[in-house]
Amino acid sequence: MQVSWNKWGWFGGVVGGTLWMYILSIEMLLSSKTYMHFAVGISVTISVSIVGYLLWCWRNRLTVGQGMRIFICTLFPAALCLLVLRSVPMEKLEILHNSYWSVLCMFSFLFVQFTFSNNYGPFSKERKLLQSFSVDDKVIDSRVKCSANAFHISCTGDKKEVFSLFTLVPPSLENSAVIYETSIKSEGIQKAYLEMWMVFPNGKKYFSRGIQNPIRGTQDWKKISIPFLLKASQNPSSIELNIIVHGTGYVHLQDVALYYRQAKVVKK
Repeated sequence: MQVSWNKWGWFGGVVGGTLWMYILSIEMLLSSKTYMHFAVGISVTISVSIVGYLLWCWRNRLTVGQGMRIFICTLFPAALCLLVLRSVPMEKLEILHNSYWSVLCMFSFLFVQFTFSNNYGPFSKERKLLQSFSVDDKVIDSRVKCSANAFHISCTGDKKEVFSLFTLVPPSLENSAVIYETSIKSEGIQKAYLEMWMVFPNGKKYFSRGIQNPIRGTQDWKKISIPFLLKASQNPSSIELNIIVHGTGYVHLQDVALYYRQAKVVKK
């Protein structure tokens, strides 16, 4: 089972990790420190918050553990910088006397964090199509109906229902990130989310679910996706694609597809 990204958990951690830094920056402004202490301190703190937001935006390329390690590696030197800034008089930080150098240092710090976050992680930016599914392909669950360009699901029960869509035998996918993606439209349901099962030759099965970011109520067409990260020793014999719906209503699907991102080759 893959650990899923959680919006409230992630941003709660980002706010919790940087709140004291914002407070410390404001304290420097209100104390006997110069305005430059505050300017540098608040700039460093904001840059850490930006990195936290960027990591959330790039969550399809990173595991939760990788995201946490990047954020901690960003937070630690920034916190150290703030503590040193708080304890050392401005007179001893001669380079900061010149506002030009202060602005340059601030933007250099931001640039390094943007670059570090954008290139970190084992998976390539390039996303390749593994297989796409159209209404001409046979759907496993007979309750799923097809029209000219979409799949339609009618839910009549109040309980959770699992609708099996497709199963495929993939090529070698070890050491890659597999992404299950579709466009979805809902009418009156409680919630709906994607589910992907990886079946391995030894009979074991592991899943990834979009339970943290479901579609709720009535929504117009929206693209959603879930990832599954495969290690070097993991190569599934088949992949099962489902959608889970809670409550009565209708769900419509378009552009059902599987993509993958191969791991970067590390040059020795």
